[in-house]
Amino acid sequence: MEERFAFDQIANVYKVARPSYPEALIEDVVSYADLKQGDHILEVGCGTGQATIGFAKRGFPIVAMDPGPEMLRGAREDLAGFSNV
Repeated sequence: MEERFAFDQIANVYKVARPSYPEALIEDVVSYADLKQGDHILEVGCGTGQATIGFAKRGFPIVAMDPGPEMLRGAREDLAGFSNV
């Protein structure tokens, strides 16, 4: 098995066990990157979407990708309510 698919085998466990990112961290990234409303984000390696959701809540248009289909399935479930992802 390729290392890039290691987490895909445990995507459901990862989704439940992995803590979400603190709002302060998301704000720091937005500030550091000088992101403005309407700026687009490309997230490579989104996993099950823990960071993605923080940016989605702020309205950024996001293209999120991951090599693991099970990781993406988890992300799609949690991000289904966001039309900007």
